[in-house]
Amino acid sequence: MLATKFYTGAMLLIWILSSVYEANSPMRPQNPVPPYPYISEEVEFRSQGLLLKGTLTRPKLPGQHKALVLITGSGPQNRDEEILGHKPFLVLSDHLSRQGFVVLRYDERGVGESEGDFSKATSQDFMFDALSAWEYLRSQDFCDPQQTGLLGHSEGGMVSIMAAAKEQKIAFLILLAASVHPLSEILYDQRQRAYNNAGIPKDHSELLQQSHQRLVELATSEADELQILRESVYLARISLTVSKPLNKEERAQRKQNLLQLSRYLQAVYKSPWMRFVLKFDPVHDLKKVSCPVLALNGELDTQIPAKASLDLIKTALTNAGNHNVTVHSLPNLNHLFQKAVSGEVSEYATIEETINPTVLKIITDWL
Repeated sequence: MLATKFYTGAMLLIWILSSVYEANSPMRPQNPVPPYPYISEEVEFRSQGLLLKGTLTRPKLPGQHKALVLITGSGPQNRDEEILGHKPFLVLSDHLSRQGFVVLRYDERGVGESEGDFSKATSQDFMFDALSAWEYLRSQDFCDPQQTGLLGHSEGGMVSIMAAAKEQKIAFLILLAASVHPLSEILYDQRQRAYNNAGIPKDHSELLQQSHQRLVELATSEADELQILRESVYLARISLTVSKPLNKEERAQRKQNLLQLSRYLQAVYKSPWMRFVLKFDPVHDLKKVSCPVLALNGELDTQIPAKASLDLIKTALTNAGNHNVTVHSLPNLNHLFQKAVSGEVSEYATIEETINPTVLKIITDWL
């Protein structure tokens, strides 16, 4: 289960937290319940031969409406981008369709009701899926094909940028905590934060970072599996270093942990997704985006560097001649755009708010 998909850095912690999340955890008051004041229907479309399924919500009023596709972040995500009891895309689509917009959200390939093998997919595959969803949406009679765009969260923001660089007819982009720095930099920062929070000594954390960097170099050089395995075993050993003597039972457990962690690391760094994103520079595609762009980041985001990301987005777009860009740095909000205290991943599940109302208003007003 653990190595099914590339849980790196914060995503690994999210997976662990999700596995122990219980239904009696905090309420989710923003989750809408029927009956809805708009039309909600199940739809399907094809991408690269795969049948993808999702939900389309639209106003009951006749005529053509502005429309957008929602694109989820890292890890296998369903159409609601469900995480720790929160359903951000359900809340977002409900809000937008109440305001008169058409919204399509869909299960990623290999997730929920959609066909495909998620573990073999790369961000480029997700881009083709997003484009197929966009083409399907703008072909509907109730959508204005000249006013149909994309909204992406986290890795979904990067995928949205890739799509808009390829298809110039995309009307607009909304980037929520978009991943615009090279993945190796983001993962380095996430790991260092985790090491610091865990109180790991500097010399030990440097060893861990160096080993991760060697795995990055192996993955981007198309090294064979044996090389990646050797470095994965080494990294697992130094990750699970203990200073106290172990009894027989503890030694057996450590051996099992070493085996599991080695296999996990090997699966991560040899995966098609990891090898693709480690080589990909989002700024290269960002410079090709010519449509209007709205970019939002929470200042307490511990997964994506908020200020640096917004600065990079605005600079890259304006230097390339696209001056129709609006950015908002939002205080006290985390990666999920919840009002938070620390912004740490471990806080997500305990917060009742799914998306801060300020974010919903900014998006609606901009649209």
